[in-house]
Amino acid sequence: MVPTIKEYMVLLRFGLPNPDKIYWSHKRHMDDDQGLVAMAIALYRLVIFLKVIEYVDITVVDFVDQLAYQVNAASTILAETIRSLSFCRRNVEPIQVLNLDNMKEKEKEKPKVEAQKDSRISMLEQRLRAVEGIGFYGSVNAVGLCLVTDVMIGNAIKNFIVMVILREIIESAIKHDKLEGREASSKRAPKKKETEAQTICLEIGGVMGSVTITLLMLLCLGTSKLRFSATNHNITCIQSERQALLRFKQDLEDPSNRLAAWTHDGDCCKWDGIVCNNETGHVIKLQLGSSRGVFASNAEAEAYERSKLGGKLNPSLLDLKYLSYLDLSENGFRETPIPTWFWNLSSNLSYLNISRNQFQGNIPDLLTMIHPPVVIDLSSNNFSGPLPRLSSNVTAVDLSNNSMSGSTSHFLCYKVNEPMKLEVLNLGNNLLSGEIPDCWKMFPRLVAIKLCYNNFSGKIPSSMGTLTSLQSLHIRNNSLVGEVPSLKNCGELLTVDFGANQLSGDIPPWMGERLSKLIIFSLHTNKFNGTIPKQLCNLSSLQILDLSHNKLSGDIPSCINNLNAMASRNKSDNKIFYKTSKGSFFEDILLVMKGRVVAYSTTLKLVKTMDLSDNNLSGEIPEEVTSLVGLRSLNFSHNLLLGTIPANIGAMGSLESVDLSTNNISGEIPPSISYLTFLSHLNLSYNKISGKIPTSTQLQSLSASSFLGTELHGPPLTDSSNAVKFSPSAGKNLDDPHEVNWSFLSVELGFCLGFFGVLVPVLY
Repeated sequence: MVPTIKEYMVLLRFGLPNPDKIYWSHKRHMDDDQGLVAMAIALYRLVIFLKVIEYVDITVVDFVDQLAYQVNAASTILAETIRSLSFCRRNVEPIQVLNLDNMKEKEKEKPKVEAQKDSRISMLEQRLRAVEGIGFYGSVNAVGLCLVTDVMIGNAIKNFIVMVILREIIESAIKHDKLEGREASSKRAPKKKETEAQTICLEIGGVMGSVTITLLMLLCLGTSKLRFSATNHNITCIQSERQALLRFKQDLEDPSNRLAAWTHDGDCCKWDGIVCNNETGHVIKLQLGSSRGVFASNAEAEAYERSKLGGKLNPSLLDLKYLSYLDLSENGFRETPIPTWFWNLSSNLSYLNISRNQFQGNIPDLLTMIHPPVVIDLSSNNFSGPLPRLSSNVTAVDLSNNSMSGSTSHFLCYKVNEPMKLEVLNLGNNLLSGEIPDCWKMFPRLVAIKLCYNNFSGKIPSSMGTLTSLQSLHIRNNSLVGEVPSLKNCGELLTVDFGANQLSGDIPPWMGERLSKLIIFSLHTNKFNGTIPKQLCNLSSLQILDLSHNKLSGDIPSCINNLNAMASRNKSDNKIFYKTSKGSFFEDILLVMKGRVVAYSTTLKLVKTMDLSDNNLSGEIPEEVTSLVGLRSLNFSHNLLLGTIPANIGAMGSLESVDLSTNNISGEIPPSISYLTFLSHLNLSYNKISGKIPTSTQLQSLSASSFLGTELHGPPLTDSSNAVKFSPSAGKNLDDPHEVNWSFLSVELGFCLGFFGVLVPVLY
């Protein structure tokens, strides 16, 4: 029997000053905020019942029209989350939670509706009871929905928590005379029941007329001990699947004994790396990937290497018919070639990750099978041969860091009339050649493309300009020629990396006008000429600008101070995330620091650099550059710059590396440079700078080569210092390899290490 709305106990807590003051009220509902309670109950049922709820019409909620969009967006998040729950195998789709078509008219009738609040509760109950699939799973003893909000009632802002608790819990509590008719602390709720509860917390925010709510969803799935069916308290794994896993283990090399718990008399659902369906007991996930990290010692690195699994892949995996998630990444598998049977795994498989192993051979043309994995990561192996054809159902594929060769036309363009669902494509660091196919209109959902470090030739295809969802585009280190095609419609781009090609022509001004969200912009080592367009100053989110090694001329634009992100010291965000329907990934970067190539991905948002070196730029260094107080690396070397070093350079307190070498800069070093307390690399060599080097701990600790070919004097120079030949290897870093050291002559941006985090999607 389904409890009625009136039979719920609603726990209301008001006010932050006295958080321990709890009021229990039977059959109590708020007047102005009854809609919140109704929405809480509706969302609660959506999550718990795990049914396909096609429509819920809650006309009793007094919210304005704006709420409809926000709540329906929230329902999408809820639906995605439900799909990820191991006990839910249903086809859950986002739903319309509220029907507010006539809410404006109902707002006018508010006094009348308020007078009929009891009938409204009945109406709400009838509508909810009419929803298909309503009912509780028998073993759920206590399930709560915690709705945390900031609610404005009249002129008073109050925080409250709504917790819906099943009738049997309240009746049990009242029977023991713990809560009846008086104040109680939340600690006095029945402890046994409380420990069995699964709490789902939704943090909600936004602005809607007289009610202020934030509609930011934060799902907090509580204790994993709760089971969601009347008979699954004693669910254990299927015997045949346990035997299959044990046969799989027999062929593995496990030097660190990671799989010691995998025994004949054990419950495989409790084994490390195994996840079972909570309703059926079938194995649905096999998670045996190793996790990389930064190692504090050689011993830690050795322990990590020992933790890797090796050996052979046993075909017993074929007996895991319900397997939907397989992760064998970061191990030491060396099979040559990978077994043919491996490509015929469970038809339920939606996630496949065997990256960072040593698998070899060709990848068979099996990605067009009826039920291909939705997310495929085969990166960082030794696969070779042509690319396999791509199924239209695949949403993310990473084949980077292999030895794949040949053309990409058959891989991308064989279904010219069928739109593809692909959102993430990484083919970086292979041996692919020929022209980049011009069939990108087939991929309207693409969010990220990496084609870097290959042998592509020809022009950048114009159809890339149709990718309106594109956020990340990397085609560096190829042999592409011609001008940049129009990407005016790609307004979502956050990263553009065209470095190390043979592109030519002017830098298009529209890049600064239409690509307003750019965070990373790299055109280095090409043949671009003309001036730096002033429109680039509109890129207020830009953090990394690399136009080095081109043929640019003219002045450095004085509007450079409009690059707001570079002018901010804000370090609150430490990753650049790209979102897809299957999860998120964040950007990676390579930095050349004192001759060492270092992956720098986890704190990319902290890296703010500008490199205009090796061009033909002239004129003075604009004083406005000193407004860019967030910059950590500034490189204007090897140009034709005149004038003096900006007097206020000391205001750029985040600078760790400055290279102004090989210009025609004159005058003295500004005294304010001594304020750059983080400065670890300074190169002013081969300029007309004169006078005494200012006194500061940083400057006196630098190598004399930093001032070679100038008329400077004073420590760290000696009388013979300027006779010393400049050595590119001077000052090589021999410090802690894990320390981020910004002593480099240029920032080398490289983005083909893989999509960090893309294969940890929200669905799994």
